[in-house]
Amino acid sequence: SSMQYGSIMKILAQLGCPSDFKATIFTCNNTELFNMLFNVKNEYYLEKIYATKYSKEIESEFTEEDMHKFQNNMAYLLTGVDNILIKEEIPREKIDNYYQYTIKENKQYFIQKNFNIKRLETKNEIYTNPKYYNNIIEDKNILEFMQIRANLEKDDTFKVEFIDENKNTNLTIYSLDIDKLNKAYEYLKNNQIKYSKYEYNNIEGTITTKKDEIIFTTIPYDESWEIKVDGKKVIPFKAFNSFIAIKTEGGTHNISFKYKNDFTAPIIISISSLVITLTFYVIKKKKK
Repeated sequence: SSMQYGSIMKILAQLGCPSDFKATIFTCNNTELFNMLFNVKNEYYLEKIYATKYSKEIESEFTEEDMHKFQNNMAYLLTGVDNILIKEEIPREKIDNYYQYTIKENKQYFIQKNFNIKRLETKNEIYTNPKYYNNIIEDKNILEFMQIRANLEKDDTFKVEFIDENKNTNLTIYSLDIDKLNKAYEYLKNNQIKYSKYEYNNIEGTITTKKDEIIFTTIPYDESWEIKVDGKKVIPFKAFNSFIAIKTEGGTHNISFKYKNDFTAPIIISISSLVITLTFYVIKKKKK
């Protein structure tokens, strides 16, 4: 249920993973950085809980709506590694009805969604805006994704057709600095939890923090979690206004998370509904 909270819905969009209002449909085309931070099975796989450099005091300085900047800032606040995603502006070159952008080196690139794009073509994929190409069946629809992911080699091109050519049509793309990504990965890998129990509502393990580190999780903040550090109940706080984080002293700690389902409100509502229904039935019967 916590995945439906407004703060989680917002951060999913900031991270390039928009969803429906129940958080049941995701249209992600993720970077390795996203996958690493959010426990997605891949070569940079990490657990959900780790000791980080995160500071609540300086988080406000790094608020960004742009999802690539947001991911960069998030990684920096957690690991101290800056600018893992590299921004590039590619000048345009008009060819026939298209603007063409030529790639300078072999890389994996990420193009942020732009509502001014009518059609985009790489060597492998075609992305279209259905408003303008509603009778053409293409491989993918550009409006399904917050970003497009493409593995390209030097001299490969993006061909782009714009809705309004008068708007700025330089193409903004991002690529990953693999050395920096590996550095951030090694930091988090060496600071992640060692589980002794892992169930969907019951987590236990040990984790070591330094004096200036906090325990950060990619578990959505929900007051129903009961969290204990070294057997003592602690009150967590929200990191990035969305996730569970815990302040601790430096050292090795036993930590547990237990999800406490509170059925008091549903029971009261159910009993009240039953009483009202029975009362209505009795009154109706007496009138008859």
